[in-house]
Amino acid sequence: ALSDAAAAEAARAPFSVPAESGRHGNPANRAAAANKLAAADDDVVAVAAPSLPSHHPLGFGAPPFRLQRIQLASNGLSDAGVEALCLAGLSSGCLAFVHALILCDNRIRGTGCPSLGACLAAPHGMPRLVELSLSLNRIDDDGMRTVVGPLTRPPKSQLAAPHQAGPLRLGWGAALPWLSALRLDSNRLSERGIKALAKALAGGAMPRVTALDLAGNRFGDDGL
Repeated sequence: ALSDAAAAEAARAPFSVPAESGRHGNPANRAAAANKLAAADDDVVAVAAPSLPSHHPLGFGAPPFRLQRIQLASNGLSDAGVEALCLAGLSSGCLAFVHALILCDNRIRGTGCPSLGACLAAPHGMPRLVELSLSLNRIDDDGMRTVVGPLTRPPKSQLAAPHQAGPLRLGWGAALPWLSALRLDSNRLSERGIKALAKALAGGAMPRVTALDLAGNRFGDDGL
C-alpha cells in the first residue's frame, strides 16, 4: 500500500500506480496496466532486456516509450533472468522510470541477487522504484545480504520524484528514496538476513517504506 503522500504524488503523475489488493494485486488491474513486460523464461528475458529502450540517466534524449512497470510473477524466472534484466538496466538506463518491479513466485535463489542489489543501489538503476515484490522465491540470508548490502552506504543518488520526466536533481540521499512497499514473504530468511535488512534501514535506505512483508520466513525472536 502507498502512503498518503506517495499516493497523492502518484495521482499528479502522468501515469498512475495500479491499485493492489491481496499479496500479488488485483489481476484486472495488472492486466490493464500500461508498459508491462512479460516473459515465459530466462531465455526470453536475456534476449529482450538488452533491447529495451535506453534512457540517459540525467533525462536527456529520453525515448517516447518509458518502461514503468515490470510484471514477471509466476514465470519460472531464475537468477540468470534477474541478472540479465539488471545488467541491461545498469548498462543502458532502460529501467530509470520503472516504479514497480514484481518478481514474486519465481525461482530466484542467490546468484542473481548481487546484480539486483547493484541495480537498486545505482543512481541510474531504478531511482523511481515505489514497489518491489520478491515474495515466494528461494532467497536465503546470503542472497538478502547481497540485495541490501549496497543500499547500506547509499551512493550519490538521484532524487527525482517517481513521475518526474525532466533532468534529475543530483545530491547525497538515501538509496531507493521512493520505495514504499517491500514484499519478501515466503522466502528462506533467518536472523542473519533480517539483520542485514535492518542494517540497511537503519543506515537510511528506503526511508519511505510503509509496507514490509516478511511472513513465511524462518527467523525467530532474534530476528525481531
